[in-house]
Amino acid sequence: MDQPCENIDSGLTSHAAFSPNVRAFLLVKNGIAFCSSATGAMNTPLSQLIPAIDISKPVAMAILPGTPMMPKSAALALWVGKPGDQNSGIFVSINANLTPYILYSARQNDFSGIGAGHRSHCYLHLQ
Repeated sequence: MDQPCENIDSGLTSHAAFSPNVRAFLLVKNGIAFCSSATGAMNTPLSQLIPAIDISKPVAMAILPGTPMMPKSAALALWVGKPGDQNSGIFVSINANLTPYILYSARQNDFSGIGAGHRSHCYLHLQ
């Protein structure tokens, strides 16, 4: 994260291309997304791109209804902060096809429902 995007974007793009279901990796420094595996160099606050993720935490996850590049396709959002460097780390968006999991879970005896809460964060209610 101490290098400019131009020095690392090809490696970032390669990692995303060969990681199944990864939409994009974003490198974030001081809350600003400065490098994307999908679009290259950028200078945008991550909170503007993905308001559902709390980057003050060391690890955060969310289920998103879409991402800026694919607004109509659900995604899992994962934030991993850089230790000792608050608001800096790696954000990854992952394709989310939840249908198989919902169908599988519906056959389980202890499954009682699924619901969507505030900001499309999903939760399972198990008995």
